[in-house]
Amino acid sequence: MIKSERGKMRREDEERLATPYPPATPPSRERLAGALAIETPQLALLREAVFADFDETRGGIAWWYDHLDTRRRILISDHLWQCIASVSTNLIEARLHQAEVLEWWDRERRFVEHNLSWNDDDRLVIPKRLRPLDELPNYFAELHTVGFFRAIHSACDCIAGVVVGVGGLAVRLQTIAFGQMRAYLRSAELSTDFKPLSEKIDRWIAESGPRGWLDWALAFRNMLAHRGRTLQLARIQSEPSPLQSPSGEPLSRFQNIP
Repeated sequence: MIKSERGKMRREDEERLATPYPPATPPSRERLAGALAIETPQLALLREAVFADFDETRGGIAWWYDHLDTRRRILISDHLWQCIASVSTNLIEARLHQAEVLEWWDRERRFVEHNLSWNDDDRLVIPKRLRPLDELPNYFAELHTVGFFRAIHSACDCIAGVVVGVGGLAVRLQTIAFGQMRAYLRSAELSTDFKPLSEKIDRWIAESGPRGWLDWALAFRNMLAHRGRTLQLARIQSEPSPLQSPSGEPLSRFQNIP
């Protein structure tokens, strides 16, 4: 297993990522994204196209020369390119947070499963955490859960920046949020030229998960960032086991389910 200061991945994730890249594959974030099954090939092409438009002499994107003053042209050009590049960076971070939170949940399950017991009154005795190490699974699991939703939120806001920058929308590029971008695309201020884009974004979101999944994910991140942490509940599920105690009684296998 991969061990680090942050934790480790499950064996199946480590084995999958231990497979070498194909020969002569140039270093890029796209090859890691491919190994993590989160490729964004169209964004990679857009990033290369925008970078190709940069002009050192004029500063920023060359064909914006007659439309923006030098300071704004350089600032907006750089911010647009960074937004495009940061989408895949945030998706990679989200996937890595996901890989590690699964392992920490497994570690918590194993700790509870291996240390549960019954007292003389047939009441379940929750295992005590006697070492600092025993406390870590819950904290690391929450750390990676928070990191996952932060990365998803950041990826969405970067996509909003891409839409505003490429579309030339009359809103503030540096602070645009994903929800604000969607609302602006639907607004009466825009011409009908942007209506197909708005409908396509809505369709992509609807096809990517259960109803309301993205609104929930973004709101959950906001709760984590700006509110007190909510009470976290877990249940302990007993499963039959083929093992027997020395007295011949069947043993139960316990599983902690977050």
